[in-house]
Amino acid sequence: MGTKPPPVPPWSSWWRARKFLLPPLYGGHKHEWVYVDAGVVGCRLCGLVHVCELGQGNVVTCELQYTDEGSCVCALTALELQHSMFMDEQLDVESYNRNRGATYAVGSSGPERHTKNFQENVQVCHAAEMHAPARGAACACARLTAPVRIQTITETVHSVVRLLLFSEKAKASQRDELERYCAKTSTALAQYHHMTRGRTEQADLLLALEYVVSATRLSRIPAFCAVLPREEHLQTLCMYLTIIVQELRIVSMSAMRVSAERVKHFAVGMLYVFTHGLAARGRMLVPSHSELAALLPLQAALSDRFGLHPKIITESENMAKRILNEMCAGDFERLVNRLRHLDAPTCPYSPSRGGCVCVGSE
Repeated sequence: MGTKPPPVPPWSSWWRARKFLLPPLYGGHKHEWVYVDAGVVGCRLCGLVHVCELGQGNVVTCELQYTDEGSCVCALTALELQHSMFMDEQLDVESYNRNRGATYAVGSSGPERHTKNFQENVQVCHAAEMHAPARGAACACARLTAPVRIQTITETVHSVVRLLLFSEKAKASQRDELERYCAKTSTALAQYHHMTRGRTEQADLLLALEYVVSATRLSRIPAFCAVLPREEHLQTLCMYLTIIVQELRIVSMSAMRVSAERVKHFAVGMLYVFTHGLAARGRMLVPSHSELAALLPLQAALSDRFGLHPKIITESENMAKRILNEMCAGDFERLVNRLRHLDAPTCPYSPSRGGCVCVGSE
C-alpha cells in the first residue's frame, strides 16, 4: 500500500497563484500582510506566510497584544490566542486579574493556545465511572433523553429573555440608567452655568442644550417611555437562540446533564450580539434585532443588577464565530436551513411607539 500524501496547507493555493515582487524570505523590506485564511496572513511583497497555529515555528512570530478584557490576540491576524472563561459563575475575577501575568506566561515555546471550550466544561455523568450501578442496572441519568435536553435549553433561553427584559431587575436597571442620565445632564448644565456666569450678554438656551448634548453624547439615551413587546413577539428570537445553542454544541447534546448556567451565560451574550445580527461565511444567520439595543440593560449594569460579568458578551460572540468558522460544510448548511425556516414577527413594533399585535398575550 502506498503512503498517504501529506495534507496540503490551506495557504498553498494562495501562494502558488501569485507572483511576488521580492524573493522569499527577503529581509530588506517591511512586510505588508494580507488576509489568507483564519489565523493565516501572507506578505504580498515576498510571499512569506504567518500561521498562528505554528507558534514559534513561524519566521515572523505572533505579535502579542493584550486587550482590556483580558484576552491575548495576535496583532497580525487578529486571532485570539488566549482568553479567560467567564462562563463559570464561580470564577474569581480578582484572582484572575492578580495572576494575569502567569496566565499569559510566554516562554521559549511561545504562547500556549487555549483550547478549552464549553464542551469540556460540561459535567458529563458516566454510569460506569461515576455512579457504578449494579451489574445490569441502568444509571438514573440515562433517563435524560434528547427531548428533555432540548426542553431544558428552551426553558433556559426563555428565562434569560424574561430576566433581561421583563423582570423586576430589568425595571430597576432602567430606573438606574435614567437616574444616571439625568445626573449627567444636570452636571453638564451646572458646568455650563459656571462657565457663563460672569458674562454680560443674555444666556442662550440653545447653546446650553448644545453643551449638554455634547457632554452626554457617549451615553445611551434611556428609553423614557419604551413600550415592551409581548413575549410572543420574541418567540422567534428565542428559537434562534435555542437552535444556535444546539447546533454549535455549546453544551454537549449527548451528555447526561445539561449545564443550564452555561446556556444562560451564552444566551445573555448572544442577545446583545443579535442587536446587530450574526453572520458567518458571507451568510446572514440571524437578522439584526435593532429594537433590542434600546431594551436590553446597559452592559455595565449586568454585574450590579444581574450578577453577570460583562465580558461574557465578547466571549459568547468570539465563541460563536470561532465554532461557525470551524464547522464542516454539512453542519453549517444544516444550521442555515434550520434558521431559514423561522418566521420573523410581522407586527409594526418599535420601542418608542409600541404597536405589538402578536397573538397570545393578554
